[in-house]
Amino acid sequence: MAATKPTDTRLDVAAASRLIKSGLIKAFPGVSFAVHSSRFAGGESLSVRWTDGPTEARVGKIAKPYERVRRDARSGEELLGGNTHVSLNREFSKAKWDWARDKNRGARPGQGYGELEFVAGALLTKTSFPSKSK
Repeated sequence: MAATKPTDTRLDVAAASRLIKSGLIKAFPGVSFAVHSSRFAGGESLSVRWTDGPTEARVGKIAKPYERVRRDARSGEELLGGNTHVSLNREFSKAKWDWARDKNRGARPGQGYGELEFVAGALLTKTSFPSKSK
């Protein structure tokens, strides 16, 4: 869990970035996270990047509460200005790709390279890898 939970009070995007990173480091020791914030005319964004480690769903439980998107009550359309978007960008090391390919190779004879990559990617996406010890 993050050090401080977001509230309805507007939190500066740089402060939110620091809180997300500290929450992720505490929850997933040994995993390196990069959390970047930016401001633009329509609002703000927070980008979280990491390699291997926990799934997007697990990281999202810590980072997504900082997302604030205003919507029209009637249509549900996103209103312009004042929004804070959070994006999660998990990458996989070559070792993890090799592991996923090896795990699926031969599972279905005649499986083409494209299908192997698709199945390996699906496996990686739902797999949480243990943190590296420091």
